[in-house]
Amino acid sequence: MRNLDGALEKMPIYKGLVSRSVMLDGNELEEFLKKYSVGSKVIEKHYCSFTKGDIYNKHAKVQMYIESKRGFDISKY
Repeated sequence: MRNLDGALEKMPIYKGLVSRSVMLDGNELEEFLKKYSVGSKVIEKHYCSFTKGDIYNKHAKVQMYIESKRGFDISKY
């Protein structure tokens, strides 16, 4: 993990709108909706990937839109 943290710290910071497409079914969707609600603030303990620009998967049931304040832009790599 330290190697990944160190590598990310060298990447440019990205601030702006990002999205994440999430494929969930049944119980997973219910649990997801309990954890994430519009306007809520959730701090994850693990790495999450998001997309800047177009939606990654237009067929996913859940599309998350987040105003990133401290993302790392790895799009050049």
